[in-house]
Amino acid sequence: MSLKLVAGEAKLGFIYDDELAERRLKTGDLYMIPSGSAFYLVNIGEGQRLHVICSIDPSTSLGLETFQVHA
Repeated sequence: MSLKLVAGEAKLGFIYDDELAERRLKTGDLYMIPSGSAFYLVNIGEGQRLHVICSIDPSTSLGLETFQVHA
């Protein structure tokens, strides 16, 4: 999954290989979350709205088409 921060600041946390990884993201950052990872996103910009574009590319083995979610 790809996340692009359009506005604001966020803390991204995700589980990968049984380990918690955390990243701090700011406006303009693009981050790829490894497939199969549980994740969370927290708005850390005080008094700011968080605007995120999320793109999910499903496994081709599932027979699904690519789609995008805009939040």
